[in-house]
Formats: sequence, structure tokens, C-alpha cells
Amino acid sequence: MITVAIVALIMLGLLITTGGFGFHGSAFGYGYGYGGGGGGYIPSPNPTPTPTPTPTPSATPEATPAEVPSPEPGGVVEDLTGIVSANGELTERVTVTSENSNAVLRIPAGTVALDGAGEPLGWITCQPVVDPPPPPAGIDIIVAVDFGPDGATFDPPIDLSLIFDRGALSSADTDNLTMAYYDTSAGQWVELGNVVFQSRRVSAQVSHFTQFAVLEQEETQAEPASTAEPEPAPTAEPEPVVEPEPTQEPEPISDDFEPLASSSEEETGGSSGNPWTIIVPILAILVVGGIGFFVLRRRSNWS
Repeated sequence: MITVAIVALIMLGLLITTGGFGFHGSAFGYGYGYGGGGGGYIPSPNPTPTPTPTPTPSATPEATPAEVPSPEPGGVVEDLTGIVSANGELTERVTVTSENSNAVLRIPAGTVALDGAGEPLGWITCQPVVDPPPPPAGIDIIVAVDFGPDGATFDPPIDLSLIFDRGALSSADTDNLTMAYYDTSAGQWVELGNVVFQSRRVSAQVSHFTQFAVLEQEETQAEPASTAEPEPAPTAEPEPVVEPEPTQEPEPISDDFEPLASSSEEETGGSSGNPWTIIVPILAILVVGGIGFFVLRRRSNWS
């Protein structure tokens, strides 16, 4: 028994010395010895988990800055260096206004802007157009600007506003206005859709750069409808007026009796058919006869 007790004390001393009995982290160990040379149980400590290393984020590659051109007289250049990613996405909102404030371009953040070669857009230019391409017949160009570089594209489309002078219009009717872009491959102006008018501002969405203009349709005066001249009504010819035959006025009775015409005159038609040639002689005979009768009667009374 004494031997067993001694062995147990020795084992206990070894456990205390080596740390086999006591606290280690979260493990608690016990040692027991029982006769016959004794024995013991020493639990192994739990392994400490190895922390997983946090991956270091790779730096976003920045686009190689393009050489920004110098603005031409009257033009504006907007440098996009530092606000466009390697895939052409703008990280900030961009507003470009022409020097004379007749054009305003608004590009929201998140827009993918690429040049004609498909590379990130490094700059934007806005130049006035002094000699624009001729429009179709009957169309006038009110204001025109050129945004560059040519061939630059935007996804989604961006807002473009052009401001015009009402004094340059041929009429006060804005229904004759529209906005168009110049198609260099087709060599013609192409009207934009969804154009919005507000006072002196014309706005539309564009997806690429080229020349843009406000166009006005000239007013055409409608020709008056041709009125057929009425055919003149036939004029009735007046019936001929039959003039009455002149009435022969009777000759006035004269107090002087004309001598009776001789027989030779009657035969030759000297009376000319005048009734007075008959009446006058008869009256003369009656008068002479009356005078004679009156004279004879007085003579008979005197005797």
C-alpha cells in the first residue's frame, strides 16, 4: 500500500509539473491512479482554428488618359480624365454647355461613353457650325452645333437641348420646327424622334455625336382655288323696231280761193288727188249762186 501511495504521489507531481492537470484553454483534465502500479487519463487540448486570410481586393484598372485637344475658337472642350472607367462608364454626371449657351448636353453618371474605336471616351468638344451642310428644299437651319469626337456613342442615350432665337424664325408657329442630326454616310439631315419644345428650347435624346441643328419648315402660301369664269349669258338681240310711216298732215285751209284747174290739168293729174280741189270749187259755186239769188230777189222787190 505504501508503494502504491508513493507512486500516486509521484504521478501527481508529474501531472502538476507538466500541466496535465488543470485549465488549458477551454479543456479541463483529470488524473486518477488505482493500485497495482496505477494508471491515468490525460485529455488532449482542443486545436486552435487557423484564421482564413481575407483576400486583398485588386485595384480597378484606370483608363489610360487620352490626349485632350485644345478648343477651337468659340468651342468648348470637356476633359473626362479621372471620371471614366476602363469600360467607359462615367462615375460622375457631366454637363457640357456651348460658349454662346445655345446648346446644353447632359450625361448622367453610369452612362457608358465610348469613342469611335470603342475605347473609353476621354473628352467632349462642342463647336459652332459656321457653314452647315445644306438642308432639303423648303427647310431653313435656325441654329447648328457640332459635338465631338465624331462617332462617339452613349448607352443609354443622353439629353441634348438647343436654344434658338425667335427673331430668326420666319413665323411665330413652332409647329414648323424640329431637331435633326447630320448623317455623314448618307449625306443628309435626319429628323430626331420624341422632340420636346419649351419656349425657345428644343430637346431630344441622342446616342452618338455628329452635327445637330434646329430646322424650320418654310410656310407655303396656298394657291387660291381656280374659279371657273362663268360663261356669258347669250344676249338676246333686240327685235327690229318698225318705224311707222309718216302721216301726211292736211294742208291748212286758205281764205283765198284758188281758181279751178283746167280740164287739161285734171287729165294730167294736176289735182294730185287732193280733195280740196273738189270742195273749193263747189263752195265757190254755192257762194256765187247765193249772191246771184240774193241780187235777183232784191231787184224783184224794187220793181
